[in-house]
Amino acid sequence: FYDRWPLPEAENRSLFFGKGGALSLRAPQTEGDGDDYTARYDIATGVESGDPADLDAKALVYTSAPLETDMRVTGHPLASLWVSADRPDADFFVCLTDVDQEGAAFLVTEGHLRASHRKTAEPPYDFLGLPWHPSGAGDVRPLRSGQPTRLDIDLMPTSYVLRKGHRIRVEISNHLRGFYAQEADPPAKIRLHRDPRYPSYIALP
Repeated sequence: FYDRWPLPEAENRSLFFGKGGALSLRAPQTEGDGDDYTARYDIATGVESGDPADLDAKALVYTSAPLETDMRVTGHPLASLWVSADRPDADFFVCLTDVDQEGAAFLVTEGHLRASHRKTAEPPYDFLGLPWHPSGAGDVRPLRSGQPTRLDIDLMPTSYVLRKGHRIRVEISNHLRGFYAQEADPPAKIRLHRDPRYPSYIALP
C-alpha cells in the first residue's frame, strides 16, 4: 500500500517511436525521419473496448520487442509527440496496449489532446507534475501548416503488469469512439516526426 502518488520509487522509462513501427529505448538517429498519416474518423475502438484490433488497422502503430522480464507500469504514462498537419487543428489520441505472445491485444490506458489547446501553464493546484493545459479562449494556438509542434499528452493513471514475452504497443490516432473529435473534410494529413531534433516518445512510469 502507498500513501503518496505518484509512487516515490517510480522511474520513467522513455520508449521512442522508430522506423517501421518500432518502439524502443534507442533515440532516433536519422534527420528528417517521420511517418505520414491521413486521419481516420471511422475508428470503432473506444476506451471501454477490450480488443483494439480496429484501432491497430487504422492508426499509427508502434510496437516493442518482446519484454525480457515483467514490467510494472504504475502512474501516468506521458506521450511527447512532435506533429505537423495541413490543418490549423486536430485531435490526437494515444493508446497504450499490451500484446501477448499470440498477438492478442488489450487496451491498458489512453490520453488525448486537441492540438490547439497544447499550451501549458503553472497549474493552480497540485497537478502531480503533469502538463496542465489551461484551455482558455486566450490560450488557443492553431497549428501552422507543416511546422513541427510538440504535444505533451498525459494518459489516464494505471497500474498494470506487462508480462515477460509480451510486447508494448502504442497507437496514435485522430479519433476514438465515444469522444467528440473534429472531422475535417477532406481528412487532415498528419506527420509524426521522429528524428534527433523532433524525437517523439512515450515515458512509462
